[in-house]
Amino acid sequence: MNQNSEIEELKDIGFIEIGSWELNNDGYGIHIEKANDYHSLTKNRGIYSFVVEKNDTSISYKIKYFGTSEVHDGNIHYRLSKYHTSNKSPKCKKEKIIERLKAGDKVKIFVFAPSDELQNNFQYKTLNVDLVRGLEYSLIDKFKTSKKINGWNKRY
Repeated sequence: MNQNSEIEELKDIGFIEIGSWELNNDGYGIHIEKANDYHSLTKNRGIYSFVVEKNDTSISYKIKYFGTSEVHDGNIHYRLSKYHTSNKSPKCKKEKIIERLKAGDKVKIFVFAPSDELQNNFQYKTLNVDLVRGLEYSLIDKFKTSKKINGWNKRY
């Protein structure tokens, strides 16, 4: 799969680009440059992805990371805010984002936020199946975003 078709496949799955990371004026922090529909697309629980667009003459993208907003985290907006307001859990990813931005690359943010009805409608026998978590693992595997394969995900 070529890198640009990865983005098309991500969009076919239902991911939507909602913005990109930008360096703060101090060069050490980051914030989100938001697209117009950012707030409506991040108000639910879901999956987000960081996609690096290389700074060269050809357009080449590489999906680097998939993350989720868990039930206890709240929505996607809240989870993404932790990347620029916290020095704890997402610190490693924040450093990678800053490294790419300083190299002149863009780091775009895509989200997939299924409706509550879709999220809560999967069962296997008597077990509820978590669509968001299940898709996250499948996406990490399909798009090879594990740290073992030059991605940013720790899982796998």
